[in-house]
This record gives sequence, structure tokens and C-alpha cells, in this order.
Amino acid sequence: MERLPSGDHEVVHGAIDPANAPSLATAKRVGRVEVMHARFVAL
Repeated sequence: MERLPSGDHEVVHGAIDPANAPSLATAKRVGRVEVMHARFVAL
């Protein structure tokens, strides 16, 4: 993160696979909040 050019940018977007429970727990523990939810549906 420290190497990314900052400029006027204040937001970093990332995604965690819903099946990755350990990563979700870590994200919640460090204060991350869900701002978008997406679900893929097989057609």
C-alpha cells in the first residue's frame, strides 16, 4: 500500500471471496465494512 501513488485518492477497493471465512473475519476485526455485496448465479 505504501508504494501506491496516492495523489487525491482516498479509497482502495478490494474483494474477498465469500467462501474465504478467515479473510472475512480478519477484515471485520480490523474495522473493514461491507459496502457492496455481489452474488454470481449460474444461468
